[in-house]
Amino acid sequence: FAQTNLLSKAKGARVVSFNSNYPGETQNEGAGWDVSSLVAGVSGGAPEDLPVWCTGTGAPFPHIAVIELPKAMWLTTFVFNNFIIDEQAYPGISARGLRLEMSTTGPHAGYETVASFDLERNQDNQEVRIIPRQARWVKIVITSNWGNPTWTELGQLSAYDDGSRPGDMAGQLKQSGATEIYGIYFDFAAATLRPESSQTLEEIAALLRNDAALQLIVEGHTDDRGDAAANLALSEARAQAVCRALADMGIAASRLEAVGYGESRPISSNDHTIGRAQNRRVTLRVKQAG
Repeated sequence: FAQTNLLSKAKGARVVSFNSNYPGETQNEGAGWDVSSLVAGVSGGAPEDLPVWCTGTGAPFPHIAVIELPKAMWLTTFVFNNFIIDEQAYPGISARGLRLEMSTTGPHAGYETVASFDLERNQDNQEVRIIPRQARWVKIVITSNWGNPTWTELGQLSAYDDGSRPGDMAGQLKQSGATEIYGIYFDFAAATLRPESSQTLEEIAALLRNDAALQLIVEGHTDDRGDAAANLALSEARAQAVCRALADMGIAASRLEAVGYGESRPISSNDHTIGRAQNRRVTLRVKQAG
């Protein structure tokens, strides 16, 4: 696959709707802090040099921007740049709560919430792998920031298609004994399950209900950024969170085993965005009897 940022002006993406912008409520492409910064598509350079969208002075939450692609495209991976140089002078200005919605119907209709999460404060390259899906319109909804009472800022966005498509969970488990799961969402650097995980969790629970003999090992995996010991602990905590959620759905805890592998079992290179997103995953593995 090619690492092509589909949410970039160079690829035909454009902001078609927004409810807040600095310094005025009109779009001024190329101006500092303009909403068009979300699709600037600047590559390379230091994080502090990347374009940033700033909301209007005192504008209430939520802050919304709608990005239109030139046609419906498959999307699998999003990258949020939340390193904000203005944090130095305006603490808490970086975005926190964020909801990602997508539509193939139109810029003002047909949206489905794909994921929601809390971004880390003042950190760039925050990657999230979604269940592969097509969209022509992507809505970014910022629901909170890290405490600044006046403005909120979010850096340019990226989105990619790694070529994967929705799979048959049951078929993959039967064929190979394991399957990679990407429809389970956590807050960044945390083991807090997000509500959008419910559909995938229900699919897993249904598998277990339909096969009373099935037992699963739930594996947590991370990329290689950060401390290896912390990654190991995070991966185990996430696997345990999945097992607890399934138990809350009526699945006997004795049929589930949580294991964390941290960064030790990558399935792709950690040298690029898509690879890191693929490595941060939950794996289901059939537990063999005996």
